[in-house]
Amino acid sequence: MAPEKAPAFQFYPKDFLTDGNVMAMNNTELGAYVRLMCICWLERSLPVDLAVLGRRCGTKEAAFAKLWPAIKPCFTEVDGRLVQPRMERERAKQETWRAMKAEAGRNGGRAKAAGKQKRSRRLAEPSPPSSSSVSDLPSSSSSSVSDLLPTAENTETRFRRFWAIYPNKKAKDDALKAWNRRNPSESMTDLIIAAVERQKLWPDWTKDGGRFIPHPATWLNRASWEDESTVAAVSRVSNIGQQNAANAQEALLMMEERDAVQR
Repeated sequence: MAPEKAPAFQFYPKDFLTDGNVMAMNNTELGAYVRLMCICWLERSLPVDLAVLGRRCGTKEAAFAKLWPAIKPCFTEVDGRLVQPRMERERAKQETWRAMKAEAGRNGGRAKAAGKQKRSRRLAEPSPPSSSSVSDLPSSSSSSVSDLLPTAENTETRFRRFWAIYPNKKAKDDALKAWNRRNPSESMTDLIIAAVERQKLWPDWTKDGGRFIPHPATWLNRASWEDESTVAAVSRVSNIGQQNAANAQEALLMMEERDAVQR
């Protein structure tokens, strides 16, 4: 069965307006970007064809091609389609939450069924001594809750998952303390692990043999799973500087040609 399409996504104005790529956009580029984000959320990805993207934005291909350099750093190509990384994290949060709610509902249903079976058995069998009445309470309801709560056992298991994939294995005790302070749920653990896998590919983590990978305790204390790579923003600012220089050079040549004609 295909995943349910969520009708809305969480929008964080401060994060959006302070993003380096967004700050570099003019109003026309920003409008096209917001439209593409909405389409990407509903359809889960976008085509890479600029002509198609332009039509989806109500813009001719030539005009859209001028907007695309500002918008492109906000998307990542995966298997021949474009996705927006931040929106995919929001989508994962929603899908994980729905799965948890569904599982809690199923566990609750099983607990009710178990309770009915026990009550039926009590009616069919002789009444037990009053001292054993506590054991007649449905036990499955408590176990279903423990599956969702961050118990000590679950917390340790989730930390082992994190430690197994984190590339800088230093100061494990400090990392465990930081993990216990966060005490992440199962869904948050999934997000943390996905962030580690993503950040493993960042230049800061791959250069010099991983010399600049943060200690795991530092990474956890800073909530660095919310970090986003600055490479795209730096590249965008560099491109803008190059374009401004090119525009200035072109204007200077036009002035020189005009002066030559007047002379």
